[in-house]
Amino acid sequence: MAHFFPPSSPRTEIADQTRLTHAGDGLDMSIEPSFRSPQKDGEDLVRQIRGGGRGGPAAVLATPNARNPLAGRRNQPTKSEFTPLLKSAMKNNVRNWNANAGGIETPAALRPGYKFDNSPGLPEASTMYDNESSSMGDVAGTPGPPVQSSSIMSTPMGLRRDGDGVLENGNMLTLREQEAKLENLDKENFGLKLKIFYLEENLKKSGNEWNQLTIKENTDLKVEGTTMKVEIGKLKKSLSRAERDLEEYRSQLHDYADKVKRRHNSEAAQEELGELRKLAEERAAEIENLQRQLEDAKNDEEVDKLRGQVDDLESELRAREQELDERDEELDALQEKLEAANGNQDAELQEKNQMIKEQAEELEELRQQLRKAERLDAAEQLKEDEIQSFQKRIEALERQKKEETDLHVKSLERQVQSMEREKQSEVDALLDRLAQQAANEARESLRQAELDSLDAARDELEDCQRQLQQYVEDAKRRDAEEEKRDDQIQQLREDLRARERELSPMKKRSTAGDSRTRELESEVEGLRQQLRAKEREFSPLKRRVGEHDGTTLELEHLRISLGERERELKSLQKSFEAQTAALQELQRLRASYDKGNDDLVSVHRNLDQRSAELQARTQDLDAARKALGERTVELNDRNRELESIRQTLRDRNSELEALRQTFDEPDTQLEVVQGIVRERDHDLEALRNTVNAHEKNLEALRITAEERLSTIEALKEELASEKEMLGDEIEVLENNVVELEQDKSNLEAKIEALEKEIKGSYELQDKIEPLEKQIRALEREKTKLQSEIEELQQDLRIGDQDRTSLRERISKLSKELDDLRSADPNDRTIATERKDLHELVKSSKLEAEDLRLDLNDRESRLADLESRFRTEKQEREKKLKSLQLEIEDLHFQISEKDGELEAYAAKLKQGTSSNAKKHSSDLKELHDMLRNATLEVEDQLDAITRESRQIIREKERALQRQGGGSDEDLLLLKQQIGEREKRHSGELKGLAKQIQFLRARCAREQGFRESLAYEKRFFLMQIEMYNQCNQADLRLIEEMGITPDTSVKKAKPSLRTVGFAVIAGVRMQRMREEWAGSRKLGDALLRKFESMRRQGRRGVVR
Repeated sequence: MAHFFPPSSPRTEIADQTRLTHAGDGLDMSIEPSFRSPQKDGEDLVRQIRGGGRGGPAAVLATPNARNPLAGRRNQPTKSEFTPLLKSAMKNNVRNWNANAGGIETPAALRPGYKFDNSPGLPEASTMYDNESSSMGDVAGTPGPPVQSSSIMSTPMGLRRDGDGVLENGNMLTLREQEAKLENLDKENFGLKLKIFYLEENLKKSGNEWNQLTIKENTDLKVEGTTMKVEIGKLKKSLSRAERDLEEYRSQLHDYADKVKRRHNSEAAQEELGELRKLAEERAAEIENLQRQLEDAKNDEEVDKLRGQVDDLESELRAREQELDERDEELDALQEKLEAANGNQDAELQEKNQMIKEQAEELEELRQQLRKAERLDAAEQLKEDEIQSFQKRIEALERQKKEETDLHVKSLERQVQSMEREKQSEVDALLDRLAQQAANEARESLRQAELDSLDAARDELEDCQRQLQQYVEDAKRRDAEEEKRDDQIQQLREDLRARERELSPMKKRSTAGDSRTRELESEVEGLRQQLRAKEREFSPLKRRVGEHDGTTLELEHLRISLGERERELKSLQKSFEAQTAALQELQRLRASYDKGNDDLVSVHRNLDQRSAELQARTQDLDAARKALGERTVELNDRNRELESIRQTLRDRNSELEALRQTFDEPDTQLEVVQGIVRERDHDLEALRNTVNAHEKNLEALRITAEERLSTIEALKEELASEKEMLGDEIEVLENNVVELEQDKSNLEAKIEALEKEIKGSYELQDKIEPLEKQIRALEREKTKLQSEIEELQQDLRIGDQDRTSLRERISKLSKELDDLRSADPNDRTIATERKDLHELVKSSKLEAEDLRLDLNDRESRLADLESRFRTEKQEREKKLKSLQLEIEDLHFQISEKDGELEAYAAKLKQGTSSNAKKHSSDLKELHDMLRNATLEVEDQLDAITRESRQIIREKERALQRQGGGSDEDLLLLKQQIGEREKRHSGELKGLAKQIQFLRARCAREQGFRESLAYEKRFFLMQIEMYNQCNQADLRLIEEMGITPDTSVKKAKPSLRTVGFAVIAGVRMQRMREEWAGSRKLGDALLRKFESMRRQGRRGVVR
């Protein structure tokens, strides 16, 4: 007969246990022995029957009691014990039985724990009569016949009854009792096997709940993963759109910049072409004047003068070529600077892109944290609903533990306050990041504009290079033209010589002139007098032309100086605009700082709200703890009740056993006892059901309490970690605030200094304005002089025409003389011809002397003019040099201030770092070193200039003592002074290059240090993150009871690492290209120093 074991009333404590209640202990599935081990002497049945026994009276074997021989003897509940071998053996036995019997004996619907989907379960049989035998179990069954004392089944021998042994009264069992015992053993074994089977199924079913939770979590994670993928796709699309928009805007900006450049270039080119045309016209006029002078020249002295002028022009051309070379060097330096600036801007753009990517990752992390927080909030709401149901019960325990909870609450309040501060700092950091993002976007737009301006500057530089190439080509053409002029001069000389040769036979022919020649000579003398008068009239005009030529040269020099001044003014205006832009950026930063303060106030308010919410939640947690305390008290009470019930059960069982042993009466007494037993069994069933229900409730409460405690501990850990993180961020932000305030004060001081310098530049502009007025007045005078020169040129042309007409007349007269001579050869005598020739020679000598005197006068006047011109030129050159030095000093100061402003702006952009103070101290030391070096060099230069001046004075005094030394010594002194001035200017250029190299080196070193500090912080944060993740994983593994896998897996190479390697290579290449310019400059400085040392050594050896 199949026995039913309903799940509501299990037979042992093992059925009530689950893997969650006793996770550490195993289940005891071993078979409990139903009999005690027999004694050595007392359990020898044969000896008892015979009546013999050692050391005691013989056992009395009486007729056994009329009791239920098939009553089941239940084993007492023992400790839970489990061995996997027994479990596997039991499984194998069940499989064998199922295979032999053709399936499970009990149907699936009647198994304990079976649940129907939609229909109620079948009524299960009662286990009330499990303790009776198969014959006594049914009420309607036939009762067994009463055992008679005088029947055949009774024992005739009167045995002794010394005491009860293991086999109860008399240690004697009948065959029926033995059969009943064996059946009971089989039933108990079968029941135990069924219990094991059902317990395994229950364990599997109880595991399904855990599996369902895990499946739900997995599905939730998958859903979140898919949603995140969709969001990432959308974000990628938006990023691609933004990139396309950026590319379109860049193309538009480039087109606009190209248009603006073309406009500027066209205007600048037209202006320069106009200037070049003017210069070409002036040079053409000069060439024409020279050609006329060459044509008019009759003597070698005028040709020598022209040669001197040509030499002067050649020296001027050489000086201009030197100036062009210097401009080429300056352009190369500017190109290097531009390349370095472009490289820096590219590096900054890459760093900004990286910052944007990092910020995007941080935003994604924040979104994940927000989602987790929302999930926690949903779980907390469910828990709060459960907690509200338990609040009423938990209040009693809270009164007892009030003192402990007060202390704990205070500590929690402190933690909450710290958490609030940390969250506030986090919010501040987020706001700062957002502000930085906005500032970065603005800076990116500004940098785009700067890039466009740099492109424009590059185009302008290219145009300047083209113009310089054109100038060089023009200079080469001029050289070719000068060579052509030299050839023309030589040809003119040859023509003069040929004419002189032609004149010699004319002179010979003139000796044979007729009387007509005298008349012609008189006419010629009149014409000569007219020519002399005209020449006397033209001499002041020529002088004025020479003076005008000098003024034109002066005006050209003034134009050049004006162009340089205008460029300097433009550069000053650009620097002033850059300073104004920096001031505007500072104002924007101040405005953003004020906005950040407002955001901080709002964040403080939000944090106050969060703190209030946290306080409410702490109160809820306290209430939950009170409820848990009450539940624990109830659990203790229920445990006591269970113990008392168990005690009563034990007492009832003992009474039943006593009744079974004592009652040997007929069936009527058995029926009474059976009724009593049934009532007691009913009571026991009811008590067991209540106990099971209470135990289930207690287990559920324990599970919920453990879950609540685990969630509370997790929240505590999260609060502690967030508190630490927020504390660190607060410290960093405080340090940043202090540093920013210091930077702000420094910047304000520097702004004041820059404003003072700008005022000084305004004063310079005020000084430059009268010079510009003078230049304008000189230009007006120049125009007037040019008009006068044109008038004089017109007069000269008229005179030349008169001269040509007179020459034609002379030629006609000479022809007439020849005709007359051919007509009357014998009319004149030789004496008269000689007299005429003597008179002609005298007149020619007088004319030659007059011409020499005129030439001497002209030479003296030219010498005076040249001396005046040189003195004025030297004075103006000195003034120009002084002004150029002042302008260079101002440019140098402005560049220093710009560099300092850029450095401080870069400090403000790059934010806060722990090593900022060290960097600032290092930069200050480097700036101090640079200042000391510049001061030392300036002192040395001052000492050199003083020594040179003293030497010049001493030499002048020595020359004065010697009575006015030779001109050669003066020339040597002037050459030495010029060489020293050149050396001085070269040393100044070398110092400027040294300063530039040191600045580039300092900037590079600063960048390396900042990048190293950033990498160090990043790696430390990464290590902390990995440690925390490992600890969390180990905790999860310990809770799940899984041993971690100790095998080490090799990391597979991915495309991401390759991409990072490529990016690093590109960055290093760019940095190398940026450093190449400054490295070249350093190498050039080293070479120069080595050459200077060698020259110094050679001088010492000599």
